[in-house]
Amino acid sequence: MLIYLDLNVILDLKKDDGARLLSFIKSDQDRNIYCFSEAHLHDLSWDQTDEKYSDMDLIALVAGDHCFSFDGEVKFQYETPREYFDRFEWNQTLQLLNEGSPGFNLMTEVFKLIPLSFRQAIGDNPLPDDMPDQFKTILDQTTNFNEFIDLFYGFTKDLNDQQKSFKALLQYLHQHNYVTNPLYALGIEGFNGTEITDRDTFLSSYSTFCMKNMANSNIYEAFVRMYYVLEYLGIVKGKPAKQKMLNLANDGKHAFFGGYCDIVVSKDEDFLTKASFMYEATDIYPQLMSAKEFYEWVEAGPRPHDNMAGLTGELLRLNELSCINQHENDNTKYTTYSLSKIYFEHFNILTIGDVSGEYFFYFSAEKRRFSKGTLVLQIKLLTDLLLADLGQDLQEKGAFYIEEMSDNSWPGRAWRYSDYIVELILNDGLHLTFNSIPDKPHEENK
Repeated sequence: MLIYLDLNVILDLKKDDGARLLSFIKSDQDRNIYCFSEAHLHDLSWDQTDEKYSDMDLIALVAGDHCFSFDGEVKFQYETPREYFDRFEWNQTLQLLNEGSPGFNLMTEVFKLIPLSFRQAIGDNPLPDDMPDQFKTILDQTTNFNEFIDLFYGFTKDLNDQQKSFKALLQYLHQHNYVTNPLYALGIEGFNGTEITDRDTFLSSYSTFCMKNMANSNIYEAFVRMYYVLEYLGIVKGKPAKQKMLNLANDGKHAFFGGYCDIVVSKDEDFLTKASFMYEATDIYPQLMSAKEFYEWVEAGPRPHDNMAGLTGELLRLNELSCINQHENDNTKYTTYSLSKIYFEHFNILTIGDVSGEYFFYFSAEKRRFSKGTLVLQIKLLTDLLLADLGQDLQEKGAFYIEEMSDNSWPGRAWRYSDYIVELILNDGLHLTFNSIPDKPHEENK
């Protein structure tokens, strides 16, 4: 599996008790692939001291050179944190940000997206007699949230009783919901205020809203902005005291790259909640873990029965497994089950084929995440795990080597296991197929 730890989890390894967790991670690197992304380096770029370089080395101890980045498209490259960092002039980048780059002004752009018409919300109801004229001006002239901030800014330096009354008025309007279904008014559908009710409708309408005024945007920018806007529209509310503009924007980047991994780990409850929402909206389901949950998971090590005997033992418990699909194709009936656990850090799906009463079966992995560029690493790791469990393969090819790959094809590996030939093959993903060994014909008596 691919595992993504956010920066705070990694930096905690510097604490007194961090060495123990790091030892567990290093032991687990034989079974799982740890990754980092450019978002980790963006976090560190704000550190003006040389400590950031030792932090990069710490990231490398965890994730090696398994780097996700975005440059016109998502890329997975073998590049250490220092190698990625050294490709850029970060002082110049920081200067551009401080001068007001589009990324730095993301919050302002988001505020411009949010229509805010108090007059429309209040309707024909008369305004309170004691409301200051300057506030009436705000109500009449505001069309979006950014305009409201600009107009309101000059009136907030020295709070007085009248301004406090206006704040109370806004709270009163919000509490009594005079603005009926505000998300629907913004064109956002498929969400009832607490949960997604129609994924396709929500994703289409929400992404359309978030990407207004952003011509030629890409999937990366779209995802980050959609993550960012969750807070400002109150779709997923974080703890106000912990929200910081730059952190919120970069959290969206971590959530995006984490979506290319099987497990995403963070200490931040707000991040886990927002990432979970975004993953559901985009129909992917990486496993989200808190730092404590990850510690317990990696400390436990390889799960009992995580071997070929345990994997094939699932066939004896079909009545206990969840059937997730049945279909027929080319005179073959297929029945697919969800396994009770993950085997060899990859397989969690069993498919049984029935051809006129003759059966075959194979194991595969449910597609629960985005995918980009990590196939070679996955083949290598899975081949090593199967060699360790089953011994030398039939053709004595042994460990995976990169020269085997040609145009996204791979010859695979085969073993004999019990009465089956077991093959690890690449066919729209990695599959472990089982085919019965035919009986040898009896020789005629001479």
